[in-house]
Amino acid sequence: VRTDAGDIEAEIVVNCAGQWGKQIGAMAGVNVPLHSAEHFYVVSETIDGVHPDLPILRDPDGYTYFKEEVGGLVIGGFEPEAKPWVSPDAIPYPFEFQLLEEDWEHFEILMNSALLRIPALETTGIKKFYNGPESFTPDNQFILGEAPECRNFFVGAGFNSVGIATAGGAGRALAEWIVEGAPTTDLTGVDIRRFAPFNGNNRWLHDRVAEVLGIHYEIPWPNREMTTARPFRRSPVHHLLDAAGANFGSRMGWERANFFAPPGAEPVIDYTWDKPNWLGWSAAEQQSTR
Repeated sequence: VRTDAGDIEAEIVVNCAGQWGKQIGAMAGVNVPLHSAEHFYVVSETIDGVHPDLPILRDPDGYTYFKEEVGGLVIGGFEPEAKPWVSPDAIPYPFEFQLLEEDWEHFEILMNSALLRIPALETTGIKKFYNGPESFTPDNQFILGEAPECRNFFVGAGFNSVGIATAGGAGRALAEWIVEGAPTTDLTGVDIRRFAPFNGNNRWLHDRVAEVLGIHYEIPWPNREMTTARPFRRSPVHHLLDAAGANFGSRMGWERANFFAPPGAEPVIDYTWDKPNWLGWSAAEQQSTR
């Protein structure tokens, strides 16, 4: 590891550089797909009745959360359409302790929801607007494990705004991974090896991060498909599948037919915890192949 204070020889390197993780990974030829989005919260003036024992309030339907702060409230959230920040390769230097400019227009959807949930905010001033970059991954899952491109190069990054809450468990899992040579529990969903080279494309990441931030307060529907940064890859027969009524999902960047809607029906997924709308259509496809 080469630093401005000299070179350091290490048998194992762990990249926990946050939003700089992609840059650090690139130095070793490692793909670390993450991209920052602007992330906001405000701090209100003092509100009567607010005290330090007030529990944290989350309103997923309104994309917002609230917590006590010196007699007032911190008001933040995860808006449905985020505001991507600069490319991971263009982060200004130095930037460790800087903030971004206020953006009340983008924060409006969160503020309107907050006023609906806590009417007292209508007559309460705002002391401070905070806007800082937060890094997110393409699928809203952590990036952990040994990089496939470089032996003994481990990554712990891309915690999608929950790094403080999950640091203990993630750190322990990564330590076990290093010591044992493999994870001691099933960490397939966060394993860095799940990504392909295209996931590190900065333009693709820019488009995807706009969706990922808002997923935090969405209902985690089964079989949910991402909608941004698509289509990326299409097969030569894509137009034929589309004409036949295909609903497309994305797998490793490829647009793949999930099922085919019958004539007159829209090939869309109505997300539900119950029997999905496409189940009968898919069953008919399978029966026709027997």
